[in-house]
Amino acid sequence: MSNVEELLVQESTTHIVSGGDPSRWITRAAHFLLPRGDGTCHPALPLPPSRDAGPVLADELQMELSGWPGTSKQWRRWVVKLLPRHELLWREVGILGAVVATTGWVRRDEGLLLQLAPFWSGDTSTFVFPWGEATVTLEDVAVLGGLPLLGHSVASRPSDQLRGDVDALEALRTSLNRSKSRKPTWAGWVKHFVEQPTEEAPTCGDDTGETTRLLEHGAFLAMWLSRYVFPAPPFDVVRTEVFPIAARLARGKCVALAPAALASIYKCLSALKHDLNLGKNHQPFVGCAPLHILQLWVWERFPELRPEIESTSRRDDPGAPRAAQWHNVKKPLHPRYIHSVFMSPEEFDWRPYGSSSFALLQGKGGCWVHGQDIAGSKELLSFAQCLRPCELVGMGCIEQYCPHRVARQLGFDQDVPRTVARANSS
Repeated sequence: MSNVEELLVQESTTHIVSGGDPSRWITRAAHFLLPRGDGTCHPALPLPPSRDAGPVLADELQMELSGWPGTSKQWRRWVVKLLPRHELLWREVGILGAVVATTGWVRRDEGLLLQLAPFWSGDTSTFVFPWGEATVTLEDVAVLGGLPLLGHSVASRPSDQLRGDVDALEALRTSLNRSKSRKPTWAGWVKHFVEQPTEEAPTCGDDTGETTRLLEHGAFLAMWLSRYVFPAPPFDVVRTEVFPIAARLARGKCVALAPAALASIYKCLSALKHDLNLGKNHQPFVGCAPLHILQLWVWERFPELRPEIESTSRRDDPGAPRAAQWHNVKKPLHPRYIHSVFMSPEEFDWRPYGSSSFALLQGKGGCWVHGQDIAGSKELLSFAQCLRPCELVGMGCIEQYCPHRVARQLGFDQDVPRTVARANSS
């Protein structure tokens, strides 16, 4: 086995454009994400929309965000019921913030997302604006969605132990299928558990009580995954595809949910862009991804488009998830204004998260971090995941991730990016 470390960041003393003005540059030590263009042959860069292009008109495409996550009194009761019992486990597997965030509500703005879609390039997995490239990164999904970057792939096969847990969830789903609704609806799923009395802690050897708790925990996580992480039709039922993931999490095993969620966002944006290119369509576009993360990304990155955060928000609560500050806020904007901001914003916030992100580690500024340091730190390993081009394995899709094209979003200098060939994504 080779002991040679693979570089994620390269230092180089070179000319750097200052303030976005090509006529102003300085010479300093810069830090670039790899791979960089080598200067021998410049890659073809994606073209931004023409400055003559106007906003997407209301009659060009209808958006149907049936999978947009909402909240309900019953669901909040279920979260409150299970939080004391499973808080430590949720923290350990990296989903505590994501679960707690579901007790709030991000009001959807279809018009905002519709104006953003024309800038998307599926070839580079970036938004190509006239002023530069930007995208939703793994850091964004981890901070805004509260989803873990590390762990088993969502495509991993369950072990024999997990197979028994999955079978129990499938049996529960079958029993609810015999209900009046003839399907395991979210309402029926929650009602089945929330209206049961809370059981006492199991005594030594009380395997039945522990099995019941494990089943409820897996059922809760299955609904959370179906509704808030991987929404897909039919949008009002708990889906069997998420059972192996729910079973793994319920057993305290980490799962890389952030890469899978980001893959579905990229896939959805490419499908939306495709529908826009087809012209007028009488069939509404159905979004099948956690697009609330995309909307939060716009609000975080474009100050001109942000709604005003209410003073009663949990913005200053260090234990609250980042999304909590955007609970039930909205800023009605005209499509032309939204489009004009995307074309030429007064400001794009390259680093909006501050201490909310694991990327800004105390004591690491200006220091080189090596493989042994990364391997021993979950935070450093998570940040390293955000910096490397890779294939994002999602639920039924694999999408390319190119952070070196948007290095400034991750705190580095931007060089001309080299094109990364797609892996054999079977």
